[in-house]
Amino acid sequence: MWIVDRIEGKFALCETDGREMRPVPLKDLPAGISEGDVLQKGAEGFWIDREETAKRRTGNAAKIKRLRKG
Repeated sequence: MWIVDRIEGKFALCETDGREMRPVPLKDLPAGISEGDVLQKGAEGFWIDREETAKRRTGNAAKIKRLRKG
């Protein structure tokens, strides 16, 4: 599992399972990726794991809501 941290120019900086940051050329990634997307890597390249992405975004939104309540 790789997570898109940010997009810089022609590269996406992705955090790997080992918590390393790796630049990946946008041309090697699915069209329409955005920050926070969860990517899986298979024999044919990367694909967006939409289910895991949605879970993480929902979890992050809940954390932010709790923090704002203080």
